Amino acid sequence: MEEIMSMIYNGINLVKELEFSLSSQDKSHQIDSVSLSSISTLFGDANERLKILLEWRNSLAQYQHEPEPFPMLDITCRMNRV
Repeated sequence: MEEIMSMIYNGINLVKELEFSLSSQDKSHQIDSVSLSSISTLFGDANERLKILLEWRNSLAQYQHEPEPFPMLDITCRMNRV
C-alpha cells in the first residue's frame, strides 16, 4: 500500500510541475505531451496495483469466518435460572 501511495504522490507532484510549466509556458507542447503521458501511465499503474491489492484483500476476506453471533436467548434463560 505504501508503494501505491508513493506512486500517487509522485503523480501529484508531476501534475503540479506540469501545471507550473503550462502557466509559465517555458516548455514546448511536445514536452507537455510527454509529461501528460508519464502522468497518465503513473496513475494508471497505481490504479492497477490498487485493484490487485483490493482483489487480494477481498479474496482473503472470503476465507475468514465471521464470528458466530452469541445467542441472546441463552443469556436470558441462564439469568432466569440464577
